[in-house]
Amino acid sequence: MMSCRTLVALFALCCIALAKDHQEHLAGGPNFQARKVDARGFNDNIDWIAFPDAQIESARTKKPLMLLIYKSWCNACKKLKPQIAESTEIVELSQHFVMSQVMDDEEPDGHIYAPDGGYIPRILFFDYQGGLMEVINTGGNPEYKYYYSKAQDVINAMHWASTFHKRHHAEEYKAP
Repeated sequence: MMSCRTLVALFALCCIALAKDHQEHLAGGPNFQARKVDARGFNDNIDWIAFPDAQIESARTKKPLMLLIYKSWCNACKKLKPQIAESTEIVELSQHFVMSQVMDDEEPDGHIYAPDGGYIPRILFFDYQGGLMEVINTGGNPEYKYYYSKAQDVINAMHWASTFHKRHHAEEYKAP
């Protein structure tokens, strides 16, 4: 029969191992696997990554992050969904991004995720270092800079974000 000390020691070793795995996951270590999530109707051909794993994946791959924030009950979100689902161009452009979406209570807290208000749907772009990129919907309402209602506006923003990110992080894109 094991002594109480032996059980405590085994428990402590298990806790240390779990903490190390958790820390490696948070740091995007070599064994990091970003959790993929269901497309929820936004296009099954896009690799949607769970948030905040997407932040880690963005830093690891040096790709910008596109974050779609929406609500299940929102009519504007419901109208945007099939447009994104049917867009082959958004699928192609998604290869240059880490793509993430949050719905309802998954929406992260903080001003950075609602820079000019909490309206929906919002699409935000972040550089791989986590900084919010000033990619706004130039075809939309200037009072709601991150509001998107048309797939073409999303496509335009993705083009701009990709170009901006590559220009501002040119050193990271150079071949060794």
